[in-house]
Amino acid sequence: MTIFDKLSQKLKKNKPQDTSILPHESYQTIVFPNEHSAQLIKVSADTTPEQAAFKLPLTTPRSVIMVSGDTQGLAESAQQRLIQLFSRGLAKTAINLNAVIMDNGKTSDLAALIGQSVADRGHKSPLIGVAASIKVNYPGQENIQEETIALEPNHTHFVLLDNAKQEMKFRYRLGKAIAHQKAAMMILVSGEEDSRSEVLQAVRLGWPIIIITGTGKLADEIAELSQNTPDFIPEPELAEIIADGKIIRFSIEGDIKELDRLIYRQLGGDNTLKLAWQQFAIYDKNATWQQKWFHRLQFYIIFFAVIGTLLALLQATLDLQVQESKTISVNRSIVEDACYHEKSKAIMGEHNKDVNEFCLNIELKQAKTTLELPAEPPTELLQRILNVYDESNQIVRFLSKHENITNFIEHLIIFLQWVIVAIPIIITLLVGISNHFSNGQKWIWLRSSAENLKSEIFRYRTKTGGYHNDKARETKIAEKVKELNNHLMQTEVKMSALKNYVGNLPPQYSVAENDDGFTMLSPERYIKMRLEDQLSYYQNKTSQLERKWSYLQWGIYGLGGVGTLLAARGFELWIALTTGLVAALTTYLGYQQVEERLTKYNQASVNLTNILNWWTALSSSDQMKQNNIDKLIECTETALGSEFNEWVKQMQETMMALKEQEETSKDEEEQADSPLLKVAQSSDIQSVATTSSDKITST
Repeated sequence: MTIFDKLSQKLKKNKPQDTSILPHESYQTIVFPNEHSAQLIKVSADTTPEQAAFKLPLTTPRSVIMVSGDTQGLAESAQQRLIQLFSRGLAKTAINLNAVIMDNGKTSDLAALIGQSVADRGHKSPLIGVAASIKVNYPGQENIQEETIALEPNHTHFVLLDNAKQEMKFRYRLGKAIAHQKAAMMILVSGEEDSRSEVLQAVRLGWPIIIITGTGKLADEIAELSQNTPDFIPEPELAEIIADGKIIRFSIEGDIKELDRLIYRQLGGDNTLKLAWQQFAIYDKNATWQQKWFHRLQFYIIFFAVIGTLLALLQATLDLQVQESKTISVNRSIVEDACYHEKSKAIMGEHNKDVNEFCLNIELKQAKTTLELPAEPPTELLQRILNVYDESNQIVRFLSKHENITNFIEHLIIFLQWVIVAIPIIITLLVGISNHFSNGQKWIWLRSSAENLKSEIFRYRTKTGGYHNDKARETKIAEKVKELNNHLMQTEVKMSALKNYVGNLPPQYSVAENDDGFTMLSPERYIKMRLEDQLSYYQNKTSQLERKWSYLQWGIYGLGGVGTLLAARGFELWIALTTGLVAALTTYLGYQQVEERLTKYNQASVNLTNILNWWTALSSSDQMKQNNIDKLIECTETALGSEFNEWVKQMQETMMALKEQEETSKDEEEQADSPLLKVAQSSDIQSVATTSSDKITST
């Protein structure tokens, strides 16, 4: 939602405090002697630039071209040349781009030249003058003050501000509000001291500045300094302009089509840096998507392997319990017959014990599945059965008395057998999908390309690493994008349809919080926006990775202890589950590269800290030297690149090893004699556990 939409919603609420920004009360129409009419808007000292932008009858945000300077002292031929440049270049391009032209609106040689250029094109592009109301006069004004300057008669709009001290800053903030999320730029012609402050304001807003060289004064001074930058510039404003500004030189004798092209490019028609960020965003988005699928597939492979082990153990345990209960049911008649026989003996006086109690105890017991009933005296037989009952657990005793529940568990066991058979098939399918689509490899290649391009963008923005030449800078970064694209087409990425990116540039979280991604960077801003931002990132990540590594290691040791406890308590069968979980955590540690990343992040953090300490120790004069600036940028980008390249190398090795292990596991499974059926039917639970554990280890 734009600022215009937000203010429109506020107006619809009819709040008293908003009535000062109602359009029909905000401006008046003035008619100049040349019969051209313009809309004049007066704003109070407490009116914000956003409110003033809303008062202007501009339906949507537009690109802005701010013009500053003067033509005093220029030869007649130079002024004639400017007329052509502005009429056939500036005004025509503004119409094509639906852009707004802005200046101070006061009658002067330059303002008159711009006004005439717009008039020659039928006033098809808005020309807005912003000035202090106490410094200007206009037709129909009451109490015209002396020593005021008339407004230029070919402008389409004027914004008059009560506060004269804020005139210049308000003009540029208004330009930013009009442009909103669209592009804005500045054109400088000649210029005095007041133009220097305007240029500095444009630099701080991150606007590119086209300097018309050959017009003298400030324009030629800035052009010379930007082309041949000395080690030290004593004037702070000029030093900041040269260090942080995106200065574009254009000769007054240059081709008009070239000026048209420059304006068009700066306002987004052909912005190379914007295209570089767009390509980065595409790499970043697709890398994130491939990473998500890779991690998802690996998680499911490990998950199903562990679940397979758990279900196999559960199925075998339930089967043992059911078989024991069935054995008791089968032998119950034998027990009853033996009990009857003992009662008969008691009646005949052969026993002197409480036979009824003895038989009752027998009826409450359950037989063991491995119980053997040899032909021997009934009394000894009953005593053996009684001992077996004493060893039976509560579940077996319960099942022996509830046949319907036993039948349900038998059906559950059959279902589990089918599931256990299906799980290795699912794992094999997931392994095949992972190998075929190569999400891991695609993620690594795309992430590598994205980070390499980001590094080039920061070199471009600092004018280092081969980007010193303004004319060759855009060509060089375009070549870098081409090189990365061609390289990707030699990898697994060529088998994917890259998803386009739609959104703000640069993408969220790809740069520091206050970095717009386009402003040229001085060494100080580079340190803040790049070096310190990455240093903070690595420091935070090392803390997170250390916690993750500690938790996983404690989990592995804890599961080892649980396995020992199970063995001590006689639950040897369930040791297979703890073994599988340990293998799963170990596999997770492996493909996540937790230990390796922790080491590399710590090394990168130390390297960046050393670079920062070195730069801080330099004297102010040394920090102004271009060779030290180049060294700062190159060392930082090299440190970041080294860490990332090591990660890429390790991840590629991990992917290859993972793929080989998965293929080996698959071949072994295909060569086995009905391995899935063996898993489902085997009564040897250790065999089941080993099969699942091996599958976990291989993946």
